Amino acid sequence: MREGMEIGYVLPKTLIVKVIPQLEDLAGDDVESHLFYNPAKKFPESFSEDEKTELTAAYVAMVKDKIIPAYKQLSQFMINEYMEAGRTTSGISDVPGGAEYYEYQIKY
Repeated sequence: MREGMEIGYVLPKTLIVKVIPQLEDLAGDDVESHLFYNPAKKFPESFSEDEKTELTAAYVAMVKDKIIPAYKQLSQFMINEYMEAGRTTSGISDVPGGAEYYEYQIKY
């Protein structure tokens, strides 16, 4: 994303504004209601209780220690850095190579 910021290939601010609340939801601290925890709620009946316990602990650790911190970092980046670089226009023609992209798509 930073590379895109350097060359002017960024999302429109109108989209960034919509993405931030989604990222903040995914950065919430409630592991058991987190989207990425959902598979731990639906193990096949063929799994033993020990397997379910072990896998649930692994899901908790992954969501708590990896996924939530990553979304917190991404959310803060979007708010503090990316928003400023966002475009005020919507069309792809306003990014580097955008007009050529449109022309190619028309011919294609």
